[in-house]
Amino acid sequence: MFSAGSSPKVNLRGVIALFALFSFLVVVAGHLYYKKEVELIRMEKYQGLSAIAQEKSRFVTAWLVARAKEAARPARSPFFRKALEEWLTDPKDPSRLEGWKARFRMDREDFGYDDILLLDKDGWSVLLTAREDSNPIDLLTHEAVKKARELKGPALSEPYICPKGTIHLDAVCPVYSLQGELLAYFVLRSDLGESLFPLLQSWPTPSPSAETLIVKQEGNQVIFINELRHRRPSALSFGVPIHRHELPAVQAVMGRAGMFLGKDYGDVEVLADLRPVSGTSWFMVTKVDADEILEEARYRGIVTAFFVALALFFFASLAGLWVRHGRARLWKKLYRSERELRMERESFRTVLYSIGDAVIATSKDGNVEIMNPVAEALTGWREEEAKGRPLEEVFRILNEKSREPVESPVKRVMGEGLVVGLANHTLLLSKDGTERPIADSGAPIKEENGRLTGMVLVFRDQSQDRARQKELERSRTEWEQIFQAVGHPTIILDPEFRILEANEEAIKMSGLEKEQLLGKKCYQVFHTSGEQPGECPCMSLLNQDQMKAPSVEQTERGRTYLVSCTPVRDKKGNLEKLIHVATDVTQLKKTQEALLESQEKFRSLVENATQGILVVQEERIQYANPEALRLFGASMEEVLKAHYLDFTHPEDRELIADRYRRRALGETVSGSVEFRLVDLLGESKWVCGYTANILWEGKPAYLVFFQDLSHQKSIQAEREKLEAQFLQAQKMEAVGRLAGGVAHDFNNMLSVVSGYAELALSAVEGNKLLENYLSEIQGAVKKSASLVRQLLAFARKQVISPSPLDLNDAISNMLKMLKRLIGEDIELVWIPGHEIWTVYLDPAQLDQILANLLVNARDAIPGTGKVTIETENVVLDQDYCREHAGFLPGEYVMLAVTDDGCGMDKETLEMVFEPFFTTKGLDKGTGLGLSTVYGIVKQNRGFINVYSEPGEGTTFKIYFPRHKAVKPAQEVGSRPPEFFPKGTETVLLVEDDMALIKVYTKFLETLGYKVLPSSSPHEAVELAMAHQGEIQLLLTDVVMPGMSGKELWGILKEHYPGLRCLFMTGYTANAMVHHGVLQEGVNFIGKPFTIGTLASKLREVMEAK
Repeated sequence: MFSAGSSPKVNLRGVIALFALFSFLVVVAGHLYYKKEVELIRMEKYQGLSAIAQEKSRFVTAWLVARAKEAARPARSPFFRKALEEWLTDPKDPSRLEGWKARFRMDREDFGYDDILLLDKDGWSVLLTAREDSNPIDLLTHEAVKKARELKGPALSEPYICPKGTIHLDAVCPVYSLQGELLAYFVLRSDLGESLFPLLQSWPTPSPSAETLIVKQEGNQVIFINELRHRRPSALSFGVPIHRHELPAVQAVMGRAGMFLGKDYGDVEVLADLRPVSGTSWFMVTKVDADEILEEARYRGIVTAFFVALALFFFASLAGLWVRHGRARLWKKLYRSERELRMERESFRTVLYSIGDAVIATSKDGNVEIMNPVAEALTGWREEEAKGRPLEEVFRILNEKSREPVESPVKRVMGEGLVVGLANHTLLLSKDGTERPIADSGAPIKEENGRLTGMVLVFRDQSQDRARQKELERSRTEWEQIFQAVGHPTIILDPEFRILEANEEAIKMSGLEKEQLLGKKCYQVFHTSGEQPGECPCMSLLNQDQMKAPSVEQTERGRTYLVSCTPVRDKKGNLEKLIHVATDVTQLKKTQEALLESQEKFRSLVENATQGILVVQEERIQYANPEALRLFGASMEEVLKAHYLDFTHPEDRELIADRYRRRALGETVSGSVEFRLVDLLGESKWVCGYTANILWEGKPAYLVFFQDLSHQKSIQAEREKLEAQFLQAQKMEAVGRLAGGVAHDFNNMLSVVSGYAELALSAVEGNKLLENYLSEIQGAVKKSASLVRQLLAFARKQVISPSPLDLNDAISNMLKMLKRLIGEDIELVWIPGHEIWTVYLDPAQLDQILANLLVNARDAIPGTGKVTIETENVVLDQDYCREHAGFLPGEYVMLAVTDDGCGMDKETLEMVFEPFFTTKGLDKGTGLGLSTVYGIVKQNRGFINVYSEPGEGTTFKIYFPRHKAVKPAQEVGSRPPEFFPKGTETVLLVEDDMALIKVYTKFLETLGYKVLPSSSPHEAVELAMAHQGEIQLLLTDVVMPGMSGKELWGILKEHYPGLRCLFMTGYTANAMVHHGVLQEGVNFIGKPFTIGTLASKLREVMEAK
């Protein structure tokens, strides 16, 4: 403590030294912080710069790739290639030329190209352009043409400046014919100033200096490809020397990547990101001026300096206040001590006036000094009135029983100096005369030296406690009365099973007095064995810690009791007591046993019945026997309470509901009824039902009997199915005869049309209009011939040449053709089976099957989708064939075609293999596609299944019998000849159609053969006998009046032993085939055929060993 007039001493030198040290540290820290912030800002800016550069690099790469792909898109299109090949045959055709120009102009406007060109095979001459003022071909474009020719795919030129000053980049792709011959080059020309450069110069945030540069190296120069922000014009016209290593562009072409600090083309300090452009010889420089980056750093430097100055000023102010603080410290200490004392007193008063007990404090003389509100309420005195009065006047107490005054507690406490309590049954008499039972105690108040200075009296009102005690006594009396009134033997046990209490019934049952009963264990009294029984609910309760044990039947002394046990637990869940109740159920047990015996007889009768039996009450099933459950395919839980119509076929529900309503109205419904049940799996079964009225549990109900008619119905269905198969076979035979008759004459007519069209086409070379007309005629002939072949395949009259075939190898060779067939929007997935067995099949028929199925799958997919082809070895057993009519057990190779298209409904599925049935629009199909597939499969002793649902796609599964033979070796394919093979042999031509004789004679003479034409077999024999010289080949129709072609060959071979024969016909009937398979050693050509097909077949026959 300071003396008067003195003040705390402060060390001024120490304060000044501390201030100087602090100032130095603050300045150094501020400088280091500023340097760190500059570096952080630089790295933060670079990260943003790097992210922008990476995004622009990706964009440039994607833009270039997109140009190449767009150039390749038409070149891959078979329609574009075919159309281009047709146009190039007569590129000066005005109508076609205008069509191509219109298409190029439309594509140029739609896709934003500067120009679209078509170059000749050399890549120099322009065949076609979208612009009238198109620029000439640049050397860089020609370099891209060479590159595209080498790659056989798209290539990009380097950017170049056209004569008009525009920066161009060309995407070039060669276009090949469907036969692989180079036709032309397709060129997409882009204006970089309108497409790529603006996007490069765009920036996500406003920046006065940021820009992106594309550069490349040309000799000793680094050339800027795009326009510079601060120097124009510059694209491809401005460069810098390669030795200027401080430039980011030079560093980029030298191979450096990442962050670089240097100077740009304007000699300005910049921060740059360097990276190559993927797939090109270009490099990207993304930069921003250093001044722009450090602008924020300067601001932070100013802020840092301000806070350093502020810190110095603050510390100086603290030093100045230090002395003043020292002087005030002593006075604050004294003030705190006085405040703490006041707070302690206030806390004591708050506690005293807040507790729930009454409190009175007195002086050592026994006069009242303090009273809390509870004491005021109980005594009737207010604290102001009671202060200074003797305690005996304010706190008047009487003995509850004697009504005599009780000795004042002040005398005892002050006399003994100890805590004392009042006697029980003490009443407090308040100021207004109210009496209250209380419990109280008194304690002395002592100073530190032990001297008594007063006492504290604490007391509590016990009126509510007395009322609760009386209520408890009343409840116990009522419980005792109820316990004794229970009509069953009831005892209360402790956790050790000792009897604590027993009612009158329990005492009577025990045969003992109550005093003898209490304290004994229950099983010693109530069980004749004197031991605890095996099934004891009380023991179960303890062992399993249950809330309540289940009741248990026990037999004692010839009586049966239902024994239950209920626990009584305290608030913590601990077991206190057990309430044990035994109910005599002897008579009830006998009645139940008799009832159960009767029910068991009825249940055995019903449950072993061969008919389904139901009890229906109020439209709900109340009972079902095992046979009914079997027919429903459900458990008892699933059937009970179900509506009686839930298991009735939807089409029969009205019939059954009507009979139910009539019976409910009291009408007589006699006789049985046949209807269908539906089980939980959705399968229906025919049953014959009969209903009778009964009482069920005292209420009206119906007893329903029904007999399973599945076996009878299956026999009937099998008979109907056999009849349908017989009718189908008759129908197919009739269609086959019709198809055969039509095919022979129709193919002859098609041969005449096709032959003369082909001859005319070769004669009018140069006349494009006539060539187009004749080509259209040939196309119509091909379609007509294809339709005839489909009709024959459906009728199973198609001539085939089967051989051992590996489906995996055959389908793998067809994948490219199949992918072209379904188009680019549909994914084709091929899943070949492992070690697939060999089948005996004509490869051409496999082509027909897959082509028809994939065309149908393509038409069923509205947009993009997926078609899956898979193979697998399968073994069909008796069970499978029993479920699938028409199938035979054995080993098969399964071919499946699945699409995710629109699917088919049930009605469509039933008609899917019908000839001429189609769901497509007009002119979209003949309706013979799937019929053809069905005919081919049946012709090869196979089976076919189809699975489909609307919106879920379709799966066709075809099963071909396994052919146990060595898999065929792969044949080496040959390229098609560039010209027709010719010969000089003598050919005896026999054909009963004069028009065909003229056509085929012209074909043979064109190919170099000497021809002996004949219109009938007899004329042919005469002509051959009269001919001087050898005849090497007989070209004859199969079916002719008077003699078949085969018989003719047999006659002529007697005179010409080496005579070879080639049969031709539009339909062979049974003359050359056995069950649709061409006989071994027979050479056959089907009408109509072209001169090229005939030329190849003739040489094949003549050169065969």
